[in-house]
Amino acid sequence: MARRAVRYYRAEPPPEEEWGQDFATMARSGFQGVVLPMPWEGRRDPAVLSRQAALATRHGLRVLVAPTFRARAEQPDAAELNSWAKAMAEASAGLAVLLAARVEDAPPCDAGRMEWGFEANGLLPHRVADQAAAFVQHRPFWVVGLPAHTAEQVRLQTWSSLAAPDASLVYEAWRPDLGAGLGIRPGLARPDGTPSPRLEELLRFDRLLARHPDLTGAKPLPAEAAVVVVRESHQLWAASDDGAGSYWEAIQGAYEALSSRGAQVELAPPDALAPYPVAYLPMALSVGPATAEALRAYVEAGGCLVAEAGVARFDERGVTARETPRHGLSALFGARALDAAAALSGDSAPTFSGRRGPYPCFACREPLETTGGRAKSTFADGSAAIVDHALGSGSTRLIGTWPALGFARTGDRSHAQVILDSLALARVKQRVITTAPGPCIRLLEGASGLAFLCAVNPKGATSEARLRLSGALGRFRHAQDLLAGQRLRLLNNRLRAKIAPCDGVLLRLEAAAPRHRWRRGAEA
Repeated sequence: MARRAVRYYRAEPPPEEEWGQDFATMARSGFQGVVLPMPWEGRRDPAVLSRQAALATRHGLRVLVAPTFRARAEQPDAAELNSWAKAMAEASAGLAVLLAARVEDAPPCDAGRMEWGFEANGLLPHRVADQAAAFVQHRPFWVVGLPAHTAEQVRLQTWSSLAAPDASLVYEAWRPDLGAGLGIRPGLARPDGTPSPRLEELLRFDRLLARHPDLTGAKPLPAEAAVVVVRESHQLWAASDDGAGSYWEAIQGAYEALSSRGAQVELAPPDALAPYPVAYLPMALSVGPATAEALRAYVEAGGCLVAEAGVARFDERGVTARETPRHGLSALFGARALDAAAALSGDSAPTFSGRRGPYPCFACREPLETTGGRAKSTFADGSAAIVDHALGSGSTRLIGTWPALGFARTGDRSHAQVILDSLALARVKQRVITTAPGPCIRLLEGASGLAFLCAVNPKGATSEARLRLSGALGRFRHAQDLLAGQRLRLLNNRLRAKIAPCDGVLLRLEAAAPRHRWRRGAEA
């Protein structure tokens, strides 16, 4: 299960006599850590911070010291950060303080560089912060600044955390920030520190896990597809006029499209793609030599890589080249850009041919020229829109537009279908197939080998979907709804699921007894 932490407060701390009550409630509520803000606006005395850290540690909480929005402008240097850590460590014997002064210290989040990243609304696997290189270097990453504005939002986050067991979730605030004027943001607790309906959603989920111990150590089955997160592309988009939000929208759109028919999807860095049959690379405009080599190695080892328009247009420094994609990736994709990509605006968008009718472009149109690949689809002027290329046992596809961003912003199923075709290209045999648009599905394996199916509905409307389980998983006759306590019947490994908005269901799959054929002459 994902680990939990919460930021204690944003600006002014609660009264000191209430600290112990708050830390005790956090520990009882299943939190493993608490984030304490650094001193700010000239308050360099760490005495208050030291007392809070010592008290939190006595309640079994790990402590992360990190900047608030008011401390960022001061930019304490590494020596000052280390002196604070030493002072707090001396305040209490054995105090565990996770204070990051340098990225090389391998912090759980990027506290040393004063960056919290964007707020992670919605389904957790859709939006994770690629902080400092923690994610791309395979360290546990933290979803930071997680808002808890409504009980529905918290409920969705708890359900989706089943699909990200190695993540650590840092909630935005324990108590509401009452000093924010009209911009008050609710916390997990009420202003007096007592549990709110938002915290009750977390406790409700914990009670479910307590009733079923097998779930505590449950692990997702290997994913069937990956959405590739490229750090240098994220940085390039962050420096652009559109900001990093466009890049994360594309990541979200690709994730939702691939999972809309039941595929198991994860986010992955370029050098960790080996376990995935297919990897989707949305809006990766900036690609460095190391990333290019990792992508090439993945395809040469038999992987299927699908990329969108403008891939590797820039290097890691933001420098462009005449040929796109650069770093020799044109040979990998068997295609290159025939002309500069045209930005699109307005209601009328160019289309390109497809298996299920013409598909619309979104945001850009980049005509392609084959250099060893095969044109799978064309624009109206005859230039290639999609190019497929086989390379040994691996394969690639280059798409001359941005369907992931299009699906994220419009919800148009035509954009989703372009992305879903990646699964067919890689010949992925899905374990679960759902009607589209279906809930996000994840299969889990418990400590004793029991199989669980988690279905999460991230939408604001009730989801009614039909699910079909692959025979490769086994034959199932019944499934136990662990939350409702109902026993559902499966017919030919099929069942119906009705899921409330921003909610989920958790089913324990019950294998059918093996069939015994009657033979003439067999003993009764």
